[in-house]
Amino acid sequence: MAAAYEVREDIAVITLDNPPVNGLGFITRRDLVEGVQRACEDSAIRAIIVTGAGKAFSGGTDSEEFNTPKALQEPIVLSTINQVEASTKPVIAAIHGVAMGVGLELALGCHYRVAAPDARLALPEVRLGLMPGAGGTQRLPRAIGVPRALAMILSGDPLPATDFADTPLIQALIEGDLVDGACDFARRVVIPAAADGQVPRLRDLDVDTSGAALAIEQARAGIANTSPELLAPAHCIDAIEAATTDPFEQGMRRERESFLTLLESPQSRAFRHGLMSEREAGKVDGLPADVTAGPLDVIAVVGEGGHGLDLAQVAARAGCTVLWFNTAEGAVTVSAAAAAAADSANAGAAGTAAGDATGTVPETFDSLTHVTELAALADADLVIVTSQPGMDPDLPLFEDLDELMKPDAILAADAATTDIDALASFTQRPDKVVALHGCRSSRGVGVLEVGRGKHTDDKTIATVLAFAKRVELPAIVCVGLNGLIGERMRRRYGRHVESLQDRGVPLARIIHALGAFGFDPPPLLPDMAPEAVAPDTSGIDDAKIVEYLMCGLVNEASHLLDEGIAQRASDIDLVCLKGYGFPEHTGGPLCYAHERGLDCMVASLLEHGESCPIETHDWVPSPLLVRLASEGRRFD
Repeated sequence: MAAAYEVREDIAVITLDNPPVNGLGFITRRDLVEGVQRACEDSAIRAIIVTGAGKAFSGGTDSEEFNTPKALQEPIVLSTINQVEASTKPVIAAIHGVAMGVGLELALGCHYRVAAPDARLALPEVRLGLMPGAGGTQRLPRAIGVPRALAMILSGDPLPATDFADTPLIQALIEGDLVDGACDFARRVVIPAAADGQVPRLRDLDVDTSGAALAIEQARAGIANTSPELLAPAHCIDAIEAATTDPFEQGMRRERESFLTLLESPQSRAFRHGLMSEREAGKVDGLPADVTAGPLDVIAVVGEGGHGLDLAQVAARAGCTVLWFNTAEGAVTVSAAAAAAADSANAGAAGTAAGDATGTVPETFDSLTHVTELAALADADLVIVTSQPGMDPDLPLFEDLDELMKPDAILAADAATTDIDALASFTQRPDKVVALHGCRSSRGVGVLEVGRGKHTDDKTIATVLAFAKRVELPAIVCVGLNGLIGERMRRRYGRHVESLQDRGVPLARIIHALGAFGFDPPPLLPDMAPEAVAPDTSGIDDAKIVEYLMCGLVNEASHLLDEGIAQRASDIDLVCLKGYGFPEHTGGPLCYAHERGLDCMVASLLEHGESCPIETHDWVPSPLLVRLASEGRRFD
């Protein structure tokens, strides 16, 4: 059973039980509907409570059923919610943890909603290139008004249930045991109201239209400025607007049509690919299931180059004990200023208002323990040696640390370009040497690249993956030879940018074209700055600029797979998405290639090879790409 049925005197309690977050998979939907029917047929039952087992009410769709027949097997989510709403006995959603996506839409279809004070609510579908498709755009505006519904649906952010206390969205907050409190609420409020014929449904409420027109106009202007390339936000706004003008059933039809349109769109496929890529991250071919991670009690970072200091702060934020070794004069002052600047930049990228970005030193920097004696690192479990971008780690320092550290401690180089096997050869612990690179976009450190050498053992990889999990970063394990995934992609990208400049395209124009496409160019172009004044003499339009650069990235990604550097296509896409500013609505370079067609990519590469002055070998399609295109197959 994925939904347990229990009777408490005159109240039926249906508990969703589909770990980890009670996703509404087929079995859960079926059991829920059967439970409601059973309660309706029992004359002794006067109210029904729907709640969730474990730590959540419901986290939404069951991701295991994405793109499977079970997702479309009746009762589908929409049918399930309709049957709950049509119950002849009043249904109360008792929410704890999170109610997200269709989980919240299920709660909206119930007649009452109560919540634990720490519960959080969200409709995050827009982050998958979708919109609520089971009544969210029609019921939520009736519950909290149009301006708040717009903000909640367009951001996708989880919000505290306490924000909606005493609104039709949350009629009561329950302290203490949630189900006991919901039963008390049922007997005090719900059952007496039902006896008088009152079973409230959100569909029956009128939408408060005060301020609605202005909120809708501002929302449209906002997405036109910030994300004009995205499809889902406009569909969300249109559906919410329909809630203010159309009868409920007509609005539901409008919502469903838009949802299905988005579901089949390349953008939504790309967003869902990104989500599944993140879930695949950290899976290492051949890593035994029973290998155990080593200790991670003390983590040390040596130097301030590369992204090592970023990783130090990420680790400190996760509650790790972090030692920072740096003997340079004024290192603390200089690095504190850099940390403050980065913190402000990240706040801005996350949408913080300019006036709220204080530029103060983040608490995570202050929590680092600054040491100036190398001996202080002797008991560290993981030591990360940083270097300036493009430079190899200090080999004498690496050898000194090897002599000093515990035999089972891991020695990591924060270097995207280093040959790990060559570096490991200078140590007495080649099995404990890895590359560890936190890839940073303007949104902060988004993914951890792990470069393993031919001697790196399974326990080391398991320990590094445990570190990534602790700091809540997806980890991508690759072969650390001649550059990690992101650096290989960045180098190829940079060469093609220079080629476009040689053909008369100003860098400012390239950045504009990529920005319009959705790129976050600065992390991909770290050593370049736009010319002050540079006329465009190329005659190349923006679409061709993007297509030219994407072809190069796809070919390089194919080489990475062909050479065995990367394990899977989704790993490359995730590094580009989370660490190098790649537009999420394209799903990464290889997802983009699938949408265009691999045969088209091969043809474009050959065309560029005939017309471009850059090194000819850059445009020779990789053998893997040619083979997959000829066989009509995909990278994944």
